[in-house]
Amino acid sequence: MRTVLDLKPLIRLTKEDFYQLCQVNPEVSLELSRNGELIIMSPVGGESVQ
Repeated sequence: MRTVLDLKPLIRLTKEDFYQLCQVNPEVSLELSRNGELIIMSPVGGESVQ
């Protein structure tokens, strides 16, 4: 699952901005589309309790 945020109305992330965002949030899987959308990927895997 993923969440897509369209930041264009508020801000335009440069490659450097995106890199810094990833560096300060290493626990979050982020992608930046060529359209400027920030994509937040859900974690995969996990543990189940039996």
